[in-house]
Amino acid sequence: MKRAERVFRLNLIFTIAFVLANCGILYSQSPYYSIKFSIEDSGTINHNDEYVIDVTTCSFSYDAVVPSGDYSFGRDTSLLDWGNLPDSVLKTMSCKNSIVNGLAYESSNQAMVWENIYAIRIVRNLSDTMLIVFPVKIKSFVTFIDLGSIPFKSGIFDLTNDINYTFSQWLKLEIPKGYSWRPGEKDKGIFNSINLNKQK
Repeated sequence: MKRAERVFRLNLIFTIAFVLANCGILYSQSPYYSIKFSIEDSGTINHNDEYVIDVTTCSFSYDAVVPSGDYSFGRDTSLLDWGNLPDSVLKTMSCKNSIVNGLAYESSNQAMVWENIYAIRIVRNLSDTMLIVFPVKIKSFVTFIDLGSIPFKSGIFDLTNDINYTFSQWLKLEIPKGYSWRPGEKDKGIFNSINLNKQK
């Protein structure tokens, strides 16, 4: 009987410890995101091309509209007009950037990236420049931005309406397979909002 009581007590202690440990993990969770991509070989005779990748992330400090009422776990779609952001939102914009040399970029952090703008500048041999811009329009507590292998092309590319959003357990952003890279104009769409903000 005493042995059975000891076994019961040990099992009870382990069960309580397990529950407390998992509660601690649950309540200490933070939002998370990662972003990664690589640059395809240019395919030219010169294989000594040098690349610099500059990733700028812009966020806003304003009261976002959250239709679900759940800022952390709701899967809300942004109601912002990305081609014509209002001054009340633009004036709260703050940006930070990260620069690496080479053909690949990868970064992650504990943060919510809903309604953030990503501007990716890829410079080849200090002269040719490719600029990619897109916002994160759908909200998720965890977001994976996997842009795959990007073929280097000089020009400006607005992916605002072209990024694929898929949910499994969490949100994943990808460039569609076989995407046709057609340069845009710097004074249209999301670029216009960014340029107007810089001029103020």
